[in-house]
Parts: sequence; structure tokens; C-alpha cells
Amino acid sequence: MLTELELRIERLRAALTDATLAEVPPFRWDQLSETSYRIDLSQTRSPAQIANLAAALIANVACLKDHLKAWCERTGHHFEGDSLIDSDRDVALIHDLWNRDKHFKLDRPRSGTKPILSNLTQEIEIASLDGIAGSSIEGLIDSHTGEVRMKAGPNSRISLVVDGEIIDESGAPLGKLSEVCERAIASWTRVLRAAGVPV
Repeated sequence: MLTELELRIERLRAALTDATLAEVPPFRWDQLSETSYRIDLSQTRSPAQIANLAAALIANVACLKDHLKAWCERTGHHFEGDSLIDSDRDVALIHDLWNRDKHFKLDRPRSGTKPILSNLTQEIEIASLDGIAGSSIEGLIDSHTGEVRMKAGPNSRISLVVDGEIIDESGAPLGKLSEVCERAIASWTRVLRAAGVPV
């Protein structure tokens, strides 16, 4: 049986990969002698629905602090969550976005800025599984059925992700949401492992 913290980590993994391309149906339309297909990566989700997916991702990353604190209290490990937030800008940005979403305003930002999400979209992410350059995909659309077949190249992964820009209150860019989340998750993973959490 999963502990509360292990369940939270599983929810985080689910939030990172909300859907696969196989779940994105193409739209077909015929014009004169041509048939065309278009893939809507938003899956017809409204901006509010995409913002909700982003909020779920941010919450799943940020609340690792509270779950880790409970774990440390139960197991006797030293709690490093607050020092991680104060020393890691990416972790702090995610924590500030979460607090802003919960409380509407942000009086004491841990990142030194008041981050805001902007230009949220759902898009294709192609990533290398081993960190080596050269990720690739092959995409085929059956002209009779409209079925989309996407195949990842060797050591590659394809997924749909919610992404956008993190900006400060003046509009200055602070980073891409997906990249900041990935770095924050890597930092939390190190701290979780140091506390004996089975990640």
C-alpha cells in the first residue's frame, strides 16, 4: 500500500504526463479534391481548463514540502524543505506560484519576485530518455480513417505537456513553466532521497 507521500509522487508523475498523442484525435475536412487533417493539441480544452492543468502540476510539486515535513517528523529525518525553497530559485518560483494561486496575493515571495503564469498552452514534448541529443518522432495519419500513429525514435519519449511562461509583475520573463518544474522536481527528488523517501 502506498504511503501518502508515495501517492503524492505518483500524482506528480500523472500531472507531468496528462495525456499521450494517441488520445488526441485529428480533425478531418475535405476541400474540393483535397482531404486535410489538423491536430488540436489543446484537445478542445478551454484556456480555463488548461490553466487548471497547470495549477494541478504546480500544486503537486509545491506541496511536496508539507508531505516531506510530515515524513521527516514520522521517521526522525532532518527536514530540508524550507532551506531548499530559500536556496533554489526554481523551487521557490513554483512555491510562490502555488501560494499566489491559493491566496490570490503574495506578500512574502520566497523567490524574491512575484511570479505570474502567462501564455499557457498544451503542446508536444519530445525528449531524450538518456540525455543524448537526437530525439525524434515519426508521425503518420491514415488518410482513410484519420488515425494518428506517432512513434518515438530510439531513446525518445513523446508526451503532451502544459507549458507557458513564468513572468514577474513587470512582464519580465522568469522561465518556461515546464523547464522550471523539471528542475524543481529534480531538486525535490534529491532532498526526498536524502530523507529516505523511496522515490
